[in-house]
Amino acid sequence: MLTPVQARSLGLNRRRQLAPARRAVYNAQLQSLTASLPGRVAAYLALPDEAAPWCFAKTAYLPVIQPDQTLKFRRYRHGDPLERGALGISVPSSGPLLDVADMDWVLVPLTAIDGVGVRTGLGGGFYDRTLLNTPQSRRVGVAYPGQRVDRIAAQPWDVPLGRLVTPAGWTRF
Repeated sequence: MLTPVQARSLGLNRRRQLAPARRAVYNAQLQSLTASLPGRVAAYLALPDEAAPWCFAKTAYLPVIQPDQTLKFRRYRHGDPLERGALGISVPSSGPLLDVADMDWVLVPLTAIDGVGVRTGLGGGFYDRTLLNTPQSRRVGVAYPGQRVDRIAAQPWDVPLGRLVTPAGWTRF
């Protein structure tokens, strides 16, 4: 069983080892798989080495960090103005903030995930705090091959995901 720190390190190393061309192919596959999700989809702007699940030619709802360290979501369409938000993350510059309960699907970035849906992120806990009262079936992890590990020692605050999407397809937990 891996500690969260070990799992995070392993997952980060594996995704960083991907060649840019391979990452681009995987991202296109991820975007194809998530394109059919109905309703309001909370997505995210991927970091350079992070799995990018959403084709932003479509409408998505991007996370905006709140003072209580949870996330709210603001509608975004390709070309809408962005501004620098908390932690230097780009966020839509205007529009109403929606609660996670208003989202039909929440695409969640991760560094590693195990076979029961326990994930590690970058360590801020924003998604765990936000997803606490969200049905597990609507929480979707997004990963490249190699980010899945055998078992992560869950912490009391960890909120498991209900699904995982990788370039190979969907998994339900």
